[in-house]
Amino acid sequence: MELMSILKPAKYFLIAIICFGLAFVLPPIFPQYTLEDRVGLEINEISASNVTDCYAKEFRLEKGYLCQVEIENYYPNITGRIIFITKEVYLTENASQNDPDGIITRIYFTYARYRYPSSPTQGYSDRYDISTDQSYKFDFMGSGTSGALYSRPGDYIVLIWGDNSTDYTTNENLKFDIKIRVDGLGDLLFNTLIMIGTIVIIAACAITVIYLIFKKKNR
Repeated sequence: MELMSILKPAKYFLIAIICFGLAFVLPPIFPQYTLEDRVGLEINEISASNVTDCYAKEFRLEKGYLCQVEIENYYPNITGRIIFITKEVYLTENASQNDPDGIITRIYFTYARYRYPSSPTQGYSDRYDISTDQSYKFDFMGSGTSGALYSRPGDYIVLIWGDNSTDYTTNENLKFDIKIRVDGLGDLLFNTLIMIGTIVIIAACAITVIYLIFKKKNR
């Protein structure tokens, strides 16, 4: 009887139904994954003259995906700059150890700057300065103009550099808080749960056949 209880297919169909249900519930709740979440991230101010020393984070965008970067700069005497470029451009510039300000193949993104008590400043840019005592949010989709963003799948780099004006005679670190989120977790959850549900359904069908055979033999 214990074996017959284990083989009852109803519980497996229930598991499959739960998986299918969660596949449509969870993705809208968790659409993004966190690529970076750092407080007090430090880079040397020589990054302002060499791409190799910049903060560079790689990420991938699929069609319709968005990358969001949030930066809080409440450390004194810090001035930074942010751009988005393709991975291919980064590899070329990094190998040549070029000045990041000299990169011309930058890609447009949207920005929002917040500084209490002033109203937020919003717009489009392909390069943006990060000043002390302000927070920022940047949205990037792979392509854009001075008035719109467009989705273009591919591998990209968010590049940040700057300087610390505390002492002009030495190279000091600049510090900021950063969080990077990228779309894709929702799709991953959906595909994974649908796959699990499908596997369980197939297993349940096989178990149903075995269950009926055992039930017939025990009559």
